[in-house]
Amino acid sequence: MKRKKMPKYLREEQTEKSQKPKLPSTMSEQAIQYLSPQKLLSKTLPALLNERWDDYTPTPDDSYPIRHLYDLQNTRISEYTIEDFRFLVNQNIGLEYIIPLAIEILSKNFLAAGDFYEGDLLNAVLKVPESFWRKKPLLYHALKEQLNLQKDTLENNIEIHSMKKTISEFLNTDILQNSSNSR
Repeated sequence: MKRKKMPKYLREEQTEKSQKPKLPSTMSEQAIQYLSPQKLLSKTLPALLNERWDDYTPTPDDSYPIRHLYDLQNTRISEYTIEDFRFLVNQNIGLEYIIPLAIEILSKNFLAAGDFYEGDLLNAVLKVPESFWRKKPLLYHALKEQLNLQKDTLENNIEIHSMKKTISEFLNTDILQNSSNSR
């Protein structure tokens, strides 16, 4: 019995499937597409923080944050995903390096999504402690200015009520003004 030849359109489809790039282990997209080339991106977070994280190796019994942080220790920042940035911001780790990059990402895609929902990186950045923003007023004003420019677009595209509230609170509060009044 002679075997039939596979139709051309099916062969092309098979070839396309085999040539698709592999997705990273997280569902989140790569962050590098939003970042300008800079020396910082070729470094790892422990190198930036002048810390060595070699003393501990997590076990499967450790929490997800500990295991994920350990996974990031040898990863160059240029290889981080949006989820990695969201994770580090939520954990308040390396904010002096991560927040400027996160703001750069948000300036190009305010709804950049980690593993949870559209805009989860923005939501994490907006919840950074006030003490950080007081130390970095230029970053605070840059984010606030971008939010004001995108306010209508965000209002129409964000469906999560608590996130809309977080944006509104950030825009309606002047952290830097509050710190000078409390002295």
